[in-house]
Amino acid sequence: MSEDRKPRIFGYCRASTKKQVESPETQKESIKRYATFNVMGDVTFFVDAAKSGKISWEDREAGKELFKQLRPGDHVIIMRLDRAFRRLADCVGVLEKFKRMGIKLHICSMLGGAIDLSSPMGLFLIHILAAFAELERSFIPERTRRAWPRGRRNTSSTRGSLGTASGGRWCGSTARKPRSPSEMTKNAM
Repeated sequence: MSEDRKPRIFGYCRASTKKQVESPETQKESIKRYATFNVMGDVTFFVDAAKSGKISWEDREAGKELFKQLRPGDHVIIMRLDRAFRRLADCVGVLEKFKRMGIKLHICSMLGGAIDLSSPMGLFLIHILAAFAELERSFIPERTRRAWPRGRRNTSSTRGSLGTASGGRWCGSTARKPRSPSEMTKNAM
């Protein structure tokens, strides 16, 4: 990096869905607070909204653009590690690239500070955290499969206040499931 060029500060945000609690706006606010606290200067943001963590950081639209912009000495701030990586292999590849380029990675949820990618302990810590992010990602489909039938049983239905039986399963409302056909008939009157 030449002496006359100041390092640039980039923020990266990702949300899997548009309804996610940690929306890109929430992430931006955390990143701005972090940059202000660390007297880093203005942050240029790259946002991938409604993008799955299955897609590697470099293959997401905003991620691609961020990687094109990076120059030696720049800083990248993310709110949490899983906003950038959900697979250990992606994490290792990007960290190697950052290390070669002299890019500083900051993770707000790790109590601040850049991760020293040149130290064995810094790399070890990031690899462990990325492995946990990948593990968490692998649990999502399993939890979704288990919760889906329960959600169908527990959600309100537009089919009436008592709900209906569909395929032998209760697709009902907040009302208590009738215990017998006679009770269903009695409640319908």
